[in-house]
Amino acid sequence: MVRWWDHWLKGRDTGLLDEPSLRVWMQDSVPPKSSYEDRPGRWVAEEHWPSQRIEEKHLRLRIGSPAGLNETSLAAEDGENGSVHVVRSPLSVGMFAGKWASYAAPPDLPSDQREEDGGALVYDTNPLTEDVEILGLPRLQLAVSSDKPVAMVAARLSDVAPSGEATRVTYGLLNLTHRNGSANPQPLEVGKTYQVEVQLNGVAQTFPAGHKIRVALSTSYWPLAWPSPEVATLSIEPEASVLIIPMRPLLRQTNRYGRSDPLLQQLNCRLPVYRHLNIIGKSHGT
Repeated sequence: MVRWWDHWLKGRDTGLLDEPSLRVWMQDSVPPKSSYEDRPGRWVAEEHWPSQRIEEKHLRLRIGSPAGLNETSLAAEDGENGSVHVVRSPLSVGMFAGKWASYAAPPDLPSDQREEDGGALVYDTNPLTEDVEILGLPRLQLAVSSDKPVAMVAARLSDVAPSGEATRVTYGLLNLTHRNGSANPQPLEVGKTYQVEVQLNGVAQTFPAGHKIRVALSTSYWPLAWPSPEVATLSIEPEASVLIIPMRPLLRQTNRYGRSDPLLQQLNCRLPVYRHLNIIGKSHGT
């Protein structure tokens, strides 16, 4: 921080602009708990941000049984078979979400997401054949209709262990009346299908081989989100809905030239929990 202030306030050449634009703590997989002594992981860096090395992977919600995600491209045809998945969550969904502005003090963090998944539509990948790292902002594009003029959707991304335990990685909420922005909310036309996008919070996370990536959709997420005035039922068209995850290539403990980096090795330690969400970016004074 001192070098940052010296550069921008005192005009000193501290070498700040020669460093990567982004340094972030890439979290390892952990079992679900409402508090942690520390969060294992390692520091990673991107020379530029947004990084051209981040690949957007598209996973379409699977038709038929709501129990899977398919890797696909946006060129695939949408909604061919007219399959619809319906969700009407109990208002208790969200009680295991942890606090909105967590300081990581117990019990601030989300518990095992299986407690929430019983009231949600759940889509899993197959067990991963290799580690997967994501870095950035996942997005969920949904084709959705509602039986009420006001409704919301909550999307949770979880790391599912072979034991079945589900650790929430990130989540996003969308009041569907704000589908075109918050300046002028518009009620839904009952029964009409809308194409909407749910922005999930930024994250840096490793999913180990053998684990699954899960997205779960619910119509409530109390108390993090105020419930709709009437309990709504949402209809999701899976073949027209896509989860987009920002995948990072697996380059462990190497610098930008592909050589072993002693600094990264030194920082590859167990990070205290009160710092595990810190994302340090290089500002250009804008």
